[in-house]
Amino acid sequence: MTNNPTTILGVFADRSRELAHGNSGAALAMTLAFVLPIYLTVIGIYGVGEMVRNKIELQNAADAAAYSAAVVQADYLSRMATVNKAMAWTYVDLQKRSLDLAMDAFCANVFAKFQSDLAMCIRENKPCHMHVPGVNFNCGTDVAVDDTVLLISGCGVGIPELAKEFNGQGMLGRFLLNQAWKVAQANIKGKGVVANTPKVLKYSYNIVKMTAKLKDLYDEYPKKIKDTAQQIAIANMMECQDDYYVKVHMGDQLLSFLFMAGTDDNEKAFISFADPTLKDFTPKKVFGPGTDDWVVRKGILGFWRVYHQTKTHLYAEWDWFWTKWVHISWPYPPVNLHLPPITPGGSRKHDHRKFHGYDGFIPLVKNNLPIGLVVVPAVPITLLPTYFGKSGSITVAIVRKSSNPLSFFTWGGRSMTADGLLSAFNPSVAGGNRPEFMCAIASARAGYKQYEKDKEKKFKSSDYTVGYVKADREKTWNLIETDWDAVMLPVRHAWSLCAGVSKAQTFAINQGDILKDLFLDKNGWVDKDGKKVDSKKLPDWEKLQPPGGLIADDKSKDKKLDWVKLRDYLNH
Repeated sequence: MTNNPTTILGVFADRSRELAHGNSGAALAMTLAFVLPIYLTVIGIYGVGEMVRNKIELQNAADAAAYSAAVVQADYLSRMATVNKAMAWTYVDLQKRSLDLAMDAFCANVFAKFQSDLAMCIRENKPCHMHVPGVNFNCGTDVAVDDTVLLISGCGVGIPELAKEFNGQGMLGRFLLNQAWKVAQANIKGKGVVANTPKVLKYSYNIVKMTAKLKDLYDEYPKKIKDTAQQIAIANMMECQDDYYVKVHMGDQLLSFLFMAGTDDNEKAFISFADPTLKDFTPKKVFGPGTDDWVVRKGILGFWRVYHQTKTHLYAEWDWFWTKWVHISWPYPPVNLHLPPITPGGSRKHDHRKFHGYDGFIPLVKNNLPIGLVVVPAVPITLLPTYFGKSGSITVAIVRKSSNPLSFFTWGGRSMTADGLLSAFNPSVAGGNRPEFMCAIASARAGYKQYEKDKEKKFKSSDYTVGYVKADREKTWNLIETDWDAVMLPVRHAWSLCAGVSKAQTFAINQGDILKDLFLDKNGWVDKDGKKVDSKKLPDWEKLQPPGGLIADDKSKDKKLDWVKLRDYLNH
């Protein structure tokens, strides 16, 4: 009979002594010695695998967010380039048609006025039996005519033979009729007032709409890209049961885009948007005669050409006069007198005509205003070379709390620091100096296809350039190329200025320490609901301790994280 009371501990002690003295005890000891290490090994492998899975999930989310945002960026740049090309084509054709419109309106007006004056002179002239062009009436050849001389003498000082030509009685008269036919032909061919007036007005309206569209795209650009990155990151973290935070970094938009100023070189570049294959982008060569003579560029922002009156272009002047003589007949002695306009009953009229390009019957040409009047400046948007560095890059960082992979064996929750049966396997957070977070970072940027004459070859190519080319004649990087797509960037070079094409692309100037700048910046982080994260919830990365100590600066007195070493260690 035993002296031990019947208690749980007593029974346990008795059974333990029996196992220790019997064969069953040896079997149990051997079983525990073999199974427990295997069990712990399996648990450890599972724990490591779960951590790796979480890390892959995190990196995939960052990659997907950065790439998706770059796709949206490429879409916006492609749309801007499309509007730029359409605006450039419209601007070029507008200038050509404006020149034709102004010239045709001027010619038609001058011809009509001249014919009207000539018909009036012939109709009103009453020189008795004399009817000599240039002497008794004139239109266009007597620039020395004087009212007093006409009143007294009744004659001008024109040359009759020359006056005959201008007054429709010689070869020149037929030449003028030929000019009238040419004016009619111009309208038939679509180069006259009738054909060009509605198109000039339509083009003017289109430029207004396209400029407004570019402004809308420019305003939407940063928000749409950032929202896309956040939404894709959160969508890819839907299965995460732990807290996580997302930060999307975009460069300064003001350093990426430029609204083109109205300079000579910029106008040539803008013309190239319409057709990059032209050999000469000089406005006079592209628009035609009259460019920079009586249609000149005006304004600081964008491109705006106005009519400029000169004394040698679209200018005409002439004199006209007619006279009315007095005829007196005396019966006896029979005398017929032809008396000049000074005689009572006589008269004369004289005028000096001046016509300018803005005096046409169509009120679309005014001095120092664009032909068409309602035309606004065409203001294209172009990229700055700095876009191919920090200002154009999209970087997505995601941090999540690392859950205890063995949490389902415990009752302490998912936290890495929760107490539990297997808390011995939880990495210590060293007083908060080893954050219980894992992080992932990814960068991307929209790239463009290089100019290629062979369109089929270009279409099949998957080579997108992420750097600018200074010597690129076609300026494809300057928002003239409409084919853009997302390209992933190495994180360590995401903020470095990139130049060159294809395999020759190189990252040159580093524009900041991307890891340090992103993770030490407490602003811009959002949670799974898209709400701003309190900075107190974010880890203090600079106090990271081993195993982060692999990249610690041993010489540093403050023992803070050496971000340069970390960048090299992670190849970021």
